[in-house]
Amino acid sequence: MLDIFLSKFTKASSFEGSRSNTEKNTGIESLLNYLGGCSFDNGLYRIHTSDSSKHWTKLLSSYFSVNGIKCFAFDWAGKQYATDNKDEQIIVFDPAEMQIYTMKVNWEKFHDYELVDYREEDLDEKLFKEWMTLNDTKKLSIDECIGYKQYLFLGGEDNFDNMELVDIEIYWELSNQIYRKTKDLPSETNIRGVSLD
Repeated sequence: MLDIFLSKFTKASSFEGSRSNTEKNTGIESLLNYLGGCSFDNGLYRIHTSDSSKHWTKLLSSYFSVNGIKCFAFDWAGKQYATDNKDEQIIVFDPAEMQIYTMKVNWEKFHDYELVDYREEDLDEKLFKEWMTLNDTKKLSIDECIGYKQYLFLGGEDNFDNMELVDIEIYWELSNQIYRKTKDLPSETNIRGVSLD
């Protein structure tokens, strides 16, 4: 399973959490059972455990009002990766822009072909490595991502000065609340502060 992916990505560590204990897993459950809790290339890309998959599926379903998804992975920038119930596409949830992107590929092809052939385009690995070097960071822990101080949807710059190491769940929660409070404002509106619930 995922021989091409595993030959191109270095398993850096595993994190705590339950894996699915069903022996006859199919689809995305087989990925969570096989590689759930694994971090690759110092946090560049990480596979959810069964428990964290359920947690993030619930959060993102709420944030984006979507049904029929299952989260299976996340990357250094906090993006969450999910599949639909039919396993016909990958859905990418981006906290910096509060946008959803889709790819017409199943989870196996996503790992063995999309992430291998388009690694830089999908994961922006060069930026990840440069930030890690500049900030003397060896690897990301399971609850960390590199986020924007000022979100891109608020006009934040896409550069190192606007990036910091943050707790991934707090980053998503702040992104969701700020986006909801500002999304309907005219684009030229000056925002001086945001009160969070």
